[in-house]
Amino acid sequence: MPDAHKGGGITEEIYHNFHNVIYPGITDYKKRVVVKEAKQGQVYMGLGSYIKTSDPRRDERTLGNAVIQMWDIVTVIALSIFREEIVKAGYEEDVLLVCSIYDSIYLEIRKNAEIIKWVNDTLTEVMERTMFNNQQVPNSANLEIGDSWATHKELKHHATTEEIQAVLEEMK
Repeated sequence: MPDAHKGGGITEEIYHNFHNVIYPGITDYKKRVVVKEAKQGQVYMGLGSYIKTSDPRRDERTLGNAVIQMWDIVTVIALSIFREEIVKAGYEEDVLLVCSIYDSIYLEIRKNAEIIKWVNDTLTEVMERTMFNNQQVPNSANLEIGDSWATHKELKHHATTEEIQAVLEEMK
């Protein structure tokens, strides 16, 4: 929500552009589906979970976030499976799980083309698995590497060690 009037950095313009220019479908979905369903007192989030409300208009942002972000559970499941793969491969000192934000997993990986190849091959395979019976939307994933969030390069699926080494050389 805009908070510039309280000293924050989100102006009305930033809020408008995010919700109505960059992601207009989110705003439409919240108003057309989530708030409408919430008028019955609760909203279905997924996997048998509901969130209750007595005031859908007041709770619109929370309800929308709960419904839309509920499916980030797929990323958490993939993260758990990938952690097991790290241990099996003996890469606990080479691949560190830093955090997960929505549908992204952030790692710190040793700058070694073979290890990065293993991560690229393994993590994308784990993240692209069908996680649920009758899953209607397939998962997709790509690995990006870089020294910061501002500078990164996407690797193609099953990039070769040589291709990864070339990317590492570009980063020097």
